Amino acid sequence: MASDTQRRPVAMMRQKSLERWAHVRRYTDESESSLEIENSPLSKSSRKIVSNSSQVRRWVPPLSRQALPNPSSEAPSNVLEWLQSSCPTDLIPKVLAFAGPQMMSRLNKTNRFFHETIQKEETWRVVCEELYKWKPGDKEPSSWFELYQRSPCVPTDYSTIPKALQVASAKPGKRRQNQKQVRPIRILVRPGVYNIHESMKIQSQKHFSISVEAISLPDRVFRSTTHYRQEVISQPEIRRSGLRRFFSCAHMDLTDVIESSESFLDDGDYQMQRSAIASSRAILVFRTRRSNEPLFRVQQGHLVLKGLDITHFCEGTDIWNGNAAVQIQPPGDEFTPRYARPSVMLEQVSVTSQSGRGIVNIDGGTVVMKQCAIQDCAATGLYVGGPGSHAVVEDSDIYRNGVGNIVGGVARGHSGFYLEQGTAHVKNCKISDNTLTGISAVSPSNAILTLESSDLVLNGSNQLELPPLGSVARHKTVITNNQIKANGVACFRSGLIKHT
Repeated sequence: MASDTQRRPVAMMRQKSLERWAHVRRYTDESESSLEIENSPLSKSSRKIVSNSSQVRRWVPPLSRQALPNPSSEAPSNVLEWLQSSCPTDLIPKVLAFAGPQMMSRLNKTNRFFHETIQKEETWRVVCEELYKWKPGDKEPSSWFELYQRSPCVPTDYSTIPKALQVASAKPGKRRQNQKQVRPIRILVRPGVYNIHESMKIQSQKHFSISVEAISLPDRVFRSTTHYRQEVISQPEIRRSGLRRFFSCAHMDLTDVIESSESFLDDGDYQMQRSAIASSRAILVFRTRRSNEPLFRVQQGHLVLKGLDITHFCEGTDIWNGNAAVQIQPPGDEFTPRYARPSVMLEQVSVTSQSGRGIVNIDGGTVVMKQCAIQDCAATGLYVGGPGSHAVVEDSDIYRNGVGNIVGGVARGHSGFYLEQGTAHVKNCKISDNTLTGISAVSPSNAILTLESSDLVLNGSNQLELPPLGSVARHKTVITNNQIKANGVACFRSGLIKHT
C-alpha cells in the first residue's frame, strides 16, 4: 500500500492534467452556482475530484485571462436596458433626440419607463433644442410638445414640405389639394436640395401665419461635399389604414403620446436619406408638367419665406395667372375680407423662374422683400398689378430678368420690376441688367412709386419709366438719392449674388 509521500506526486500530476484539459462552464442560478466539465478524457473519479475541489472551482482558463463575470455587476445587454438602468437622467432626452422622432414614437409604446419619459415637457425641451427648433433667446412656449408639433422639420419629421404643410390643415390625414389651413405652422427645412413636383396653396383662415424657413445650423455641424438631393413626388391618393398596417407599425405618430387624433408622423411617407449636405441653404427646385403652376399660390392669409433658394419651371405661357415662382392673388370667385387678404414676407430668399415671372402680386395682395434677390427669370422679376396691391422692396437685388424661354413660348424682353397698378416702396436696392427696363410704373392714376437710395444701371431700353407728367400717379411719385445710369457701376445689396 502506497504511503502519503508516494501519493502526493500522483495527486499533483492529476491536478495539472485537470487544469490542462478540463473545460469549465458555469451555470448561475438565483441561489447557487455549479461547475461542469465537458469533453474531458478523464474518468468518473477524476470528474468527482474536480467537482469537489474548491481550488478548481475558482480556476479560470489561462487563455482567456479574464475573470468570470459577477451576475450583480453585468453590463446591460442592449442600449434600451442601459437607458433604463444606467444612463444619467439628463442624458436620456439627448439620446432620444439623436434617435429621431420615429424611434421615439416606437419607444413610447414599449414600456412604462419610455412612455413616462417621452411625455415629460423637459424631454421635449431638450429635443427642440437638439433639433434646432428652439434656441436660447427665443420666447419660451407654454408647451414644448406643441412647439415641436407646430414646427415640423423636413426631412426629419416629414419627407416633403407639402406633407408638413398638412399639419396646419383641418384634416391632416387627408391629402386634399384645396384644404384650408386652420392653425399657424412653422415649417423648418434643413439645408439641402429638394425637388418638388406639387404646388402648395396657402388658404389660411383668420390670417394665420404659415412660415417656411431654412434651419441655420451651427458651424460645428459636419457638411459633406457630396451633393444632397431629396426626390419629392406627390401622391394625391388617400391611404387607407388596416389591421395589418396597424400591427406592423407602418403607421405611427408622436401624437399618440397625448392621444390626439391628428396625424403628425407617417413612417410610410418618411424616407431616411443620406444627409450629405453641401450647401448651408435650403434649395427648392420646382418642376412640373402642369400648365401655369406656381410653387406657392397664396390666396388668403400670410406666408413667410426665409433663407430659401427657389427655382421654378412649369408649362404654359400665362405669366399673369400661375407661371411664376410665387403667385399672390385672392380667389376671384369669393369675397376676401381686408384682414385676410394674401400677403407674403420674404427674407434672405433667392427667386428664379426659368419659365415665367419671379413674383406676381395682383388684385389687392401684399409682398414684402428684405435682403432678397430675383434673378434670371424668363419674364418679369417682380410684377405688381390691380387696385390695392402693395409692394415693399428693401436691401434687395432685381438682376438679369426677362431673358425669355423660347421653348416654353415666353419671349425675351421684360422689365425687372413692373408696377402696373398699386403702390411700391423701393429702398437701397440694385436693379440692373434686365433686358427691357429697370422699373416701369404704368398707370397714370394708380401706379405710385417711392424710390430712394437705389441703383438702376445697365438695363436694356430704359432705367426708369414713370407715369406721364401731370398725372395723379406722377404727382405722388417720390424719387430721391438714386443712381440712374445706363453705364453705371453698383454693388449688390442682398448678399445672395456673387459679383460678376
